[in-house]
Amino acid sequence: MKPKISIMFPTRKRTDALIKSVASLLHFAHDTANIEFLIVYDNDDAESREFFANEWEPFLAQTKATSKEIGRAHV
Repeated sequence: MKPKISIMFPTRKRTDALIKSVASLLHFAHDTANIEFLIVYDNDDAESREFFANEWEPFLAQTKATSKEIGRAHV
């Protein structure tokens, strides 16, 4: 099933703000299975690249969401 809503987050060294935004959306969403997060950052943004390589999945686990429940996070 294709997600019903896609939300794009362009970011550059703002992973804290991204975490707050995604957590809020997951908290208030009625059906998180219909949400797809598209996250875009520049190749030279080492902070964001490191976050998505090492901390994205643990963040989802803290919010009690999984990639399957929220659709796909494109990094």
